[in-house]
Amino acid sequence: MDQFVKMPLDILRNNNLKANSKLLFLEIYILSDNGKKDVFASSKYLGEKLGLQGRSIKSLLKELEVNGIIQQNIDKKLGNTRTI
Repeated sequence: MDQFVKMPLDILRNNNLKANSKLLFLEIYILSDNGKKDVFASSKYLGEKLGLQGRSIKSLLKELEVNGIIQQNIDKKLGNTRTI
């Protein structure tokens, strides 16, 4: 059976978000078990999943954060955390 992911309409129709930001949101959402747990994924890992460079991922993460879609806690010792 094919696998698929549902995207909340408020994110899909958010004109402040780039298309790649929406895809990144979905990747984080999958990793978070549908928003039930925090995600500890590096920009490099997320970039590999989406075929994007780490620098692009960092910019897209910032866009999601500024628009109130995710929260990021950056702690180099503990690892980066993303929460939906």
